[in-house]
Amino acid sequence: MGALRRDRGDQRAQVFGDQTTSWTEFNRRANGVAQTMIDAGVKKQGKSAQYMYNSPPYMESVFASFKASLVPVNTNYRYADGTYLLTDAKATGIVVHSRFAPTLASILADLPDLRVIIQVPDDSNGALLPGAEWYEDVLAAASPARPDVEWSPDDLYILYTGGTTGMPKGVMWDQNTLIEVTTKTHPMPLGPDADIEAWKEVTRQIGELAPVM
Repeated sequence: MGALRRDRGDQRAQVFGDQTTSWTEFNRRANGVAQTMIDAGVKKQGKSAQYMYNSPPYMESVFASFKASLVPVNTNYRYADGTYLLTDAKATGIVVHSRFAPTLASILADLPDLRVIIQVPDDSNGALLPGAEWYEDVLAAASPARPDVEWSPDDLYILYTGGTTGMPKGVMWDQNTLIEVTTKTHPMPLGPDADIEAWKEVTRQIGELAPVM
């Protein structure tokens, strides 16, 4: 796998509008977010929430959670009360788009375990929350090296359901099982020569333009 990662380093990992990120850059940025979470005091298997629209920082911060052995929490911004998931999960780290910062600010007193807020600017031009850090500032200051964390296939991922029969509920998956189920349901065209059209077909099967959350 080490050789595979090196071979893929210069290939594209994410394409978002006119922005393309290589695997090397993606890995470096995810490491930076992960180390920031750890340095802020987010403990192993602490809850790390993504309160964002689809964007490169969404995927980078999810992978950062995996790298830091944290538990990613998908936060559905479409809920009328988007704060329920954050308080229910007892989030200890949050990456948030500026548009949702005022909503987050309204419940900070209800998140006593929160250790770090990383804010991603957007077209709302929202101000930085008190105590938060801008996403790119975090990356500029953080080490790009892989965090010194022991990973386990039993590390958790929490998937909050849609709440169609009541309030949303967090379903805990161990990451090993989650990967097995995902790849069996939607086989991924892996490998350094994977065709982008094959990835587009996987996307169509899952649901075009589906929100990452």
